[in-house]
Amino acid sequence: MPDVQSGDVAGYVPMRQAEIDELKARVAALERQVAELKEAGSSRPRERDWRSTLGMFGDDPVMKQIFDEALKIREADREKARRHFAREDRAKKARQAKRSKKTATAGSTR
Repeated sequence: MPDVQSGDVAGYVPMRQAEIDELKARVAALERQVAELKEAGSSRPRERDWRSTLGMFGDDPVMKQIFDEALKIREADREKARRHFAREDRAKKARQAKRSKKTATAGSTR
């Protein structure tokens, strides 16, 4: 195995002690910051309440446009359902009228 300390490794450039000390200090500072961030994040519980999102998009013109389009789609769906159920009601009444006509005719022939 090549000896790293003596410089026997191809492409190896030895670092000066000052550079090593600087890197150690930077790593230590980063470790402290990460520890602080972890501690700060865990100390306050995250609120998971849907009410915290109220008003999020209140003044956003794009969201207003999306809401307006959604209302149009919803109203079109309602109108389609109204037509569908009105058609079903007419068909049901027609069947009932046909049945009552049959029973009235059958009763008079007896």
